[in-house]
Amino acid sequence: MSLALLIAAQLSCAAPALMAQAPATNPTVVDVLNPPAPPDDGPRNQAFFLALNRAKNLARAAAEQTNGGLNRYIAESKMYGGGSNTDYTYTNGFFTFQFVGGAPGWQPQGLPPTVESVISVSFDGKTVRTDYNGPIRSGTPTPAVTPQPTCTCPPAPNQP
Repeated sequence: MSLALLIAAQLSCAAPALMAQAPATNPTVVDVLNPPAPPDDGPRNQAFFLALNRAKNLARAAAEQTNGGLNRYIAESKMYGGGSNTDYTYTNGFFTFQFVGGAPGWQPQGLPPTVESVISVSFDGKTVRTDYNGPIRSGTPTPAVTPQPTCTCPPAPNQP
């Protein structure tokens, strides 16, 4: 028997044993592209939270564009930072975010928000759908607004 045939025979005998040792939680391509909300910290969970963060950023960018850009509109603070810090629903491969916003500075100045947005983003980020963008509807949760303290720093020294 040639060496190549011997190696092939050994590999074919070992393959079922190696496959039996593989963890059952290895995600398939379908799982990675469209997983349910994952219960563990495995690769499936990492893919889910990366997609969630991307979807949150795309949803915020869509609201910013729809409402006239950053010179006219800023989303509430929960739409910045990590994706897991925001409220969302995940259904049929879409993340849906409901959030409010307003004129730049509205939240730090303690002003009420003026716009509500409901934006859905597909898991792969290729589809961004604005489900609602308009005046805040009754029953929509809004963030608590507390004015930020003003700076009481000493004046800068005169420069020559």
